[in-house]
Amino acid sequence: MLLRFRLIALLMAVAASPLGAQSVAPWRFGLAGGVSLNTSGVGYALWGPDGSTNPDRANGQFIADVGIDGSGIAPYAGLLAEYISPSWWGLHARLAFDDRSLTAIDDRSYQVGDRYLADEFAFTARYITIDPRLRIAPVPQSPLAFTLGLGASMALQSSVAYLADGTAAPVTYDIPSANRVALSVNGGLTYDVPISVTSATRFTLTPFVDVSWMMAMRGVDQRAQNATTNALQSISARIGIAITRGAVNEALAPDPDEDEFYIKVRPSASAGSQVQSVEHMPMLPSVFFATSDKRLPPRYRLRKLRAYDSASSYYDVISVAAGLLNAVPNVTLTLVGYDPEGGNGLAMAQIVKTRILDLAFVDSARIVIRGERMPPAATPTTGLMGSEQAAAMEENRRVDILCSDPQKWPSIINVTQRAATIESNMVVDVVSSDVLQPWSVNISADDLPNTRTFGPFDGRRAVIAEAEVPRGSSNRIKVAVKAQTVEGKQLSDSKTVSLGTDPAANLASERHVLTMTMGEADPTTRWKSYVEANLSKHLRNGCRVIVHGHTDDIGLADVNRKLSYQQAERVAMMIQRIIDSRGLQNVELLTVGHGEDAADGVMRPETPEGRMYNRAVIIDVVYPEQ
Repeated sequence: MLLRFRLIALLMAVAASPLGAQSVAPWRFGLAGGVSLNTSGVGYALWGPDGSTNPDRANGQFIADVGIDGSGIAPYAGLLAEYISPSWWGLHARLAFDDRSLTAIDDRSYQVGDRYLADEFAFTARYITIDPRLRIAPVPQSPLAFTLGLGASMALQSSVAYLADGTAAPVTYDIPSANRVALSVNGGLTYDVPISVTSATRFTLTPFVDVSWMMAMRGVDQRAQNATTNALQSISARIGIAITRGAVNEALAPDPDEDEFYIKVRPSASAGSQVQSVEHMPMLPSVFFATSDKRLPPRYRLRKLRAYDSASSYYDVISVAAGLLNAVPNVTLTLVGYDPEGGNGLAMAQIVKTRILDLAFVDSARIVIRGERMPPAATPTTGLMGSEQAAAMEENRRVDILCSDPQKWPSIINVTQRAATIESNMVVDVVSSDVLQPWSVNISADDLPNTRTFGPFDGRRAVIAEAEVPRGSSNRIKVAVKAQTVEGKQLSDSKTVSLGTDPAANLASERHVLTMTMGEADPTTRWKSYVEANLSKHLRNGCRVIVHGHTDDIGLADVNRKLSYQQAERVAMMIQRIIDSRGLQNVELLTVGHGEDAADGVMRPETPEGRMYNRAVIIDVVYPEQ
């Protein structure tokens, strides 16, 4: 029973995993073959050799509609081509020899005495079929895929051996009114099993099952017939296997002596690299108050708006609200104070109103205040204890600034110069046909005594901060990965690489911050339209896109790390679809899950504002070095 459960779990994990597919070029070609179980609906018709009828069958054969009139088994074989995009879609096409031969018996049309006549028709129907389809993967780059499409078939042979009831030998002749070309509707299921990887090629076995409905194999000869369905049609259920060959991208190609498990390393860049970044982030309209304190915290200092980094810009929220009232005469604000414990929400809202009016010379009636106990999207406190519960409660003690026209509420755009930390990180890719448990990376420098361990990592990619990579005098390091499959098999590989020693690079980037609400069921979908409308215009050929997920420091660190990676992956899938649809070239898409580590985040998590902004997916679009 345990073995069966592990097998099911393995199959589910394989279906959802890329199986190293990102290293394979999108096009692959091969052969497909199998057998077809053919069933027919013949439909009433004049089936005589001269296109008329047997004199004893005055109205034609198959007068009664029985749905399935015959069956047979025949071979199926052909050529296969596939295009597999990094996203959910692909193209699948076959050029095949398609044998639709079968035997049908008409035993429902004519009654003689107490029995029906049984006329036998042995159809030989062979075609060359071209069958283009859309390939749909439920998980992008997964081995499991569905296919759906139309087909066109050219007849090679269309004959029938007619054996009338009571006769000894069949009469063979061409199928009357046979169409030279027939159309079909096709759908199926495929599953990829990699069998060989070399330095330049991957071979894949792909079992498949599908169903094909071929219509209008014969034209009509009676007024009541329908050419598409009841002149002659067949439905074939196929089972078979394909073998394909695809090129391997040089950037991730394995070494010649490695065919199961290998790593590829992009070394970290030189220390001290800088990046000039245009940062886009939402101005979340909340002012937080300390527990049991009605005074406005000093960090919300009054000042004129000027360029700050994104973190400190948030504290301009009060002066931003005042500037909005001054600039847009028709806008009004509603300040809602929330105090879950002390009931001071109205007093807190009044303090913020007074501060806004100190800066905005407007009628006080344009600012409405009210007090409530809990915000509508409160930070959950259930299951938390001690400092974590206090931190969550502190996020609920705030004043929200609600604008009568939400479209007028501004976002933060800053131009900053910062250290290129995440842009200069080391990247380690693992390629394996097995499903892996979380794995770690060991790094040692030539002339340093200690080895540093990083991880564990989920997925197939590890990102290691440039500052954490040990650098000896030679700048050469050994990168080793030890992993274990879900079945317990031990895997390992290592590479020796040279770290960057060039002068510090000057990079340019666009940074977009997508904030997530704690406890939100699907926080990434809310940002889909923003990603498509705003971020997409910053993508260009040759850029590098780093999608990194962050969480607050509430809860288990391991759970937060996995959550941050999952959210970053969902956003990366949106971006990949944009890259594919625009046909962009040489775009590197990197996904990282930082969890509670705020090193490359927006703010530190010591304040409720910091926790709020650190629950985010950050997208850095980095342009080639200038």
